[in-house]
Amino acid sequence: MLAFDQSVGGVLLNTLLGGTGGMLAGILLSWRQQGQVDVRTLLNTSLAGLVAITAGCHLLPSSAALLVGGVGGLVMQISEEQLLRWRIDDAVSAFSVHTAAGVWGTLAVALFAPADSFAPGVGMIEQFFIQLLGAVVCGIWSFGVSYALLKQLNRWHPLRISRKQEQLGLNITEHNASTEFSELLQTMKVQAATGDWSQRVYAEPFSEVSPIAHHYNQVLEKLGQETENAQQMAAVAQQARQQLETAHLHLQTQYNELQTTQQIAHSQAQQVDELQRLSIALQQAKEEAEKANLHKSRFIANMSHELRTPLNAIIGYSEMLEEEAEDLGEHSMLHDLQKIRASGNHLLGLINDILDLSKLEAGKVTLFLEWFHVEHLLHEVSTTIQPLLEKNANRYQLHIDSIPGRLYSDLTKVRQILFNLLSNAAKFTEEGEISLHVERRLENTTEWLILTVTDNGIGMNATQQAGLFEAFTQADASTTRKYGGTGLGLTITQKFVYLLGGEILVRSTPGKGSCFTVRLPVETPAPPPSEAVEVKHRSEADETLAFA
Repeated sequence: MLAFDQSVGGVLLNTLLGGTGGMLAGILLSWRQQGQVDVRTLLNTSLAGLVAITAGCHLLPSSAALLVGGVGGLVMQISEEQLLRWRIDDAVSAFSVHTAAGVWGTLAVALFAPADSFAPGVGMIEQFFIQLLGAVVCGIWSFGVSYALLKQLNRWHPLRISRKQEQLGLNITEHNASTEFSELLQTMKVQAATGDWSQRVYAEPFSEVSPIAHHYNQVLEKLGQETENAQQMAAVAQQARQQLETAHLHLQTQYNELQTTQQIAHSQAQQVDELQRLSIALQQAKEEAEKANLHKSRFIANMSHELRTPLNAIIGYSEMLEEEAEDLGEHSMLHDLQKIRASGNHLLGLINDILDLSKLEAGKVTLFLEWFHVEHLLHEVSTTIQPLLEKNANRYQLHIDSIPGRLYSDLTKVRQILFNLLSNAAKFTEEGEISLHVERRLENTTEWLILTVTDNGIGMNATQQAGLFEAFTQADASTTRKYGGTGLGLTITQKFVYLLGGEILVRSTPGKGSCFTVRLPVETPAPPPSEAVEVKHRSEADETLAFA
C-alpha cells in the first residue's frame, strides 16, 4: 500500500522517467518514419510511457523506469500500425495507448522489479504468468461488461454516428485533411456572374472541401443534362398542345358543317368519314400530349431526386464544417460556409417549388384533412418566419379579432399558404411593417377563416397584378433582378387555396404596399369528382398528433 512517505519521491521520479522514455521513443519513431517530429505521435507515446510505468512506479529502479516507458511507446506504435492493417478505426489511439502499453507495463513488473517484492517462493517466471493472468482477467471482465452494457444501450439509443460523418472525421484525423475553399468559392462567383455552368471545381482528396466540390460538380453535370432534356420535352409538349388545339378547332368546324348539311346523303357520308378521320387525329394528338406530359413528370421527378441528393449532402457537409470551424476557432471561414449553405438551401427550395407545381398540374395531389387548432398554427408560422422578416429590418404584428378555434383542412398546405404570403411580403418590404390579421366569420350558414397579410412595401400596378398568379412570372424583369425568385410561390399558393375550397384576393398600390386576403372554409368540402385529387382523413383521436 502506498503512503505519503519517503517513497513518494521515487514514485514521482519513475513516473516522469516513464513519460520521458515514451516521449523519446515517439521522437525516434516519428523521425525515422516521417523525417520530422509528429506532435500526435509524440503525445501518444508520452501517454503510453506514463501508462506503462503506472503498475511498477513504486517498485522499479530509475533505469528500468526509463526503459519501460520507452518500450511502452514502442508497443503503442506497433499496436496502432497493426490496427490499421486490420482496418480497425481508433482515431484517438485509445486501445494502443491504454490497453497495449498497460499490458506491457503490467508484465514489466515481473521482469524488472526486485525479487524480494514478490510473494515468498515466487520467482520471476511465476510472477510473469501471475501478471499475465491478471491482465487477461481484467481485460475479459472490463471488455465483457462494457460490451454487454453498450450493446443493450445501443438497442435503445444508437451510439455510432452516421457513416458519412465518420468518414469525414477519420479523413481529418488520420489523413491531415486541410480546409481549402478559395477555388470552390471563386468558381461559384464566376458562375453566378457569367451564368456559365460548364466550369467544374477541383479539390484535393481528403480535404474538407472535397465532398462539397464532388457533389457540387454532380449537381452541375445533372443540371446541364436535365436542362437540355427539359427544353426538348417542353418543345414536344408545346407542339403536341398546338396540334391538339388545331385539331379541336377543326373538329368543331366540321361538326357544325355536318349539322347544316344533314339532308344531303352524299355530303353526309363524306362529313362522317372526315369526322372519323379527325377523331383519330384528335386521339393521336391527345396521346402524344399525354406522353409528353408523362415525360415531363418523369423528368421533374428524376431531376428532383438527382439534385436533392447532392444538395442535401452539400447542406449537411456545410453545417458540419460550420460547427467544426466554430469549435476550432476558424471564424474567418464561417462567413463563406454560411454562403455555401444558404445557396444550397435556396436551390433546394426552388427544386421543391418546381416539383410541387408539377404535382398540381398533373393532378397528383393528396389532401390530408384533419381538425387542428388555428392559433397553434399561427404562432408556429410566426416563429418560423421571424428571421426572414428581420432580414430586411421589418416589424411584424399578429392580430386575432376573435378566437379562431379549429379548422378541418390540410394542415401542411395551410401552413405553406401562410409562409408563402409572409415571405413574399418580407421580400418586397424593407424597414416596414408586415401584419397578419385573422378572423372567423359566418356568411350564409358557412363559417370562414379570413387570413389577411398586409405590408407597406413596393406595391404593384394593375398590369403587374393581372399576371401575379402565373407560373414562372414576377411583376417585371427589374423585380426579378433585384429580389430574385422564380415566381412559383404565389402560383402554388393560389392552387392550394382553390383545392381547399377557398379564394384569394389581392389589393395593391405602387409605392404603398399590398394586401393579400385568403378565405378558407372552416370545414373543407370534398373536391368535385372531375378533379383527380386523393383525400385522406385523420380521425378525431389523432388530433393531438397534429402538432407533435
